[in-house]
Amino acid sequence: MLKETFQTLKKLVKGYPRATVDIFIEKALKDIKNLNVLDAGAGNMPYKNFFKLCKYESCEHPAVKSQYHNQHTFYCDL
Repeated sequence: MLKETFQTLKKLVKGYPRATVDIFIEKALKDIKNLNVLDAGAGNMPYKNFFKLCKYESCEHPAVKSQYHNQHTFYCDL
């Protein structure tokens, strides 16, 4: 079902813009909880709210550490 949902959204919006990803993640995580989630390259953590029932940790590159005011769990060069 998720694969079909994503393919339909991809056709509607012609590619992978953020809105497509947001809708897909929201549907995929509707009933998921208690997962360990690492958001690598998390930036301003736009997906954090989708993982409210999970253990959410974020990672960003050390070069931008000051830009995010040390709000990430980890800083490393992936």
